[in-house]
Amino acid sequence: MGLEKIGIIVALVLSIANTILIIKKLINEFKSKPKLIIEVLHPDEYQWFFKLPPGNYRGISTRNYGFISYISISNKGLKETSLASWYLDLKIYNNNFARLHPISIPEPVIKLGKTDNVKIIPILGVKGFFHDGKTNIKPGNHISGMSYFFASFYGDEYYNPIFKDNKTLGKFVITDGFNKKTESDIFFSEISFEKIKEIIPEIDKIIDTSK
Repeated sequence: MGLEKIGIIVALVLSIANTILIIKKLINEFKSKPKLIIEVLHPDEYQWFFKLPPGNYRGISTRNYGFISYISISNKGLKETSLASWYLDLKIYNNNFARLHPISIPEPVIKLGKTDNVKIIPILGVKGFFHDGKTNIKPGNHISGMSYFFASFYGDEYYNPIFKDNKTLGKFVITDGFNKKTESDIFFSEISFEKIKEIIPEIDKIIDTSK
């Protein structure tokens, strides 16, 4: 076999190999899915739980709690997606978890120190005066926002969230448009009801209307 024919065969083989690699890459990109990552923002400052005024369930006094999380969700994958759902699994008695779903609230307004400047924080998935509430996330981008959850307990004090050193544990879970779940633990620190009302003045009325 002459050198010319050998060269042609080698070039043909290399061409086929490159074509196969390109096809495989395209298939992998086509099959690739978004990869969402949850980051807990300011874990020592903006992850709160607070005691709400007691309620009433069939004549029984209830113990009510609010939980506010502040997270960022980034897309490390190769496809755009959006959030299909999100919720909080709150650790309660007997190592069980109570599933809490988000409740819409106004955008919290937080004063910065002793100045007149304020920080207006978006609510995840909720359109407000200053934020569009969209949950689609392009590759390399992220969204952020707060979520508010409400839990109510009655009867024996045993049936309560588990508190230790004024903290309690929750698991924030999101589902993307491809039905893939991502989760992250969040430790909530206690904030007084009076302080939370400075940030969200009608938080107790929102609870009343959500029942």
